[in-house]
Amino acid sequence: MATFTKYKKGDGTYWQFRCYLGTDEATGKRISTRRRGFKTEREAKQAYKQLLIDYEKNGGLNSKPTVNIKTFEELYNLWLESYQTTVKESTLLSIKRKFRLHILPKFGNMKLDKISIAQAQKAVNEWAKKLDTFDVVNSYCSRLMKYAISLELIDKNPFEYVIKPKSKDKDDKIKFYTKDELQTILNYLESRTHSEDELHRHQEYFYYCLVRLLAFSGLRINEALALEWSDIDFNACTLSVSKTLSITENGFKPSTPKTKASIRTISLDGKTMQILKAWRTIHKEMLFMNGKRSEVVFCDMDSHQKHYAGYWYQTEKRISETDVLPINFHAFRHTHASLLFASGVSMKEVQTRLGHSSIQMTMDIYTHLFPDQQTKTVEKLAKFANF
Repeated sequence: MATFTKYKKGDGTYWQFRCYLGTDEATGKRISTRRRGFKTEREAKQAYKQLLIDYEKNGGLNSKPTVNIKTFEELYNLWLESYQTTVKESTLLSIKRKFRLHILPKFGNMKLDKISIAQAQKAVNEWAKKLDTFDVVNSYCSRLMKYAISLELIDKNPFEYVIKPKSKDKDDKIKFYTKDELQTILNYLESRTHSEDELHRHQEYFYYCLVRLLAFSGLRINEALALEWSDIDFNACTLSVSKTLSITENGFKPSTPKTKASIRTISLDGKTMQILKAWRTIHKEMLFMNGKRSEVVFCDMDSHQKHYAGYWYQTEKRISETDVLPINFHAFRHTHASLLFASGVSMKEVQTRLGHSSIQMTMDIYTHLFPDQQTKTVEKLAKFANF
């Protein structure tokens, strides 16, 4: 039994079929398959008949059906069906975007056995000139070709033999605001909340509260945007992080963090708690006036959660009105860490508070904040072992 349908692709209309081949006697599972890329219905039906012949010839229901994949894009579609069940929706969207923008335009219509090492090398060279993440793009190509080898569609993976261009040198030093710069930013944002206009006051308090929380909690921006009021204990002055805001094909939704270490409960200072409490009152009143309800701490007037880019655009505009140079939202997390270290907090405590998976990660990121540490270490050794 088979169903034949048409579908559209960039260069025209094609035919595909999905068929049921029976039940595997060993596992009891239904065996079905799909074939795509036929120019006519007749061609698709001929392929279906040949599939049945080949299938029975190879042992019927006790053997795997022949994989009729010829082009890179057909392989990608087959691979994606299985791979998409192993990753989060936000990760899947990122992968699809890389293939759509960078990989499929170069290799989509090419036959798998015709992709040469030279063609792979040319593509990698071009990606390296315009993409900081060219190595990631190359790795996905290599992963697909390895999959093709496992399906016995090709004999070798051309992407394994490419010479990777040297990555662009990056400034690995983290960027953060000094204590005085942070104070300037917060003072200015707070001054903008003094307005008789309730709508304007609500808008300004949003950015004041968000920046204050980021700087005094060390939260990642998407952790902050996923917060609900139930995550905040105003009596104990604590905040629980258990989710992050992820982008999906249908908008935004909270999802679990990538690592267990990101799930944590941290203490907050009294002033930050006061600001959050005031924001809760202001925000719920404005939502009520707009006929909306939401338990999300940072949502818009329509109770929708949004991408942080729009919020940063507004925050950047406000910071630019001071003498401080805007960086990005993540800089407030780095600022929080620098203030913790300056106040004498241990590396282990910082690791736990920031939700790093290991203390090595914390050290790798923040060691350069202490340029004099090596000199002090040697001085301590010389003073202790004075012989």
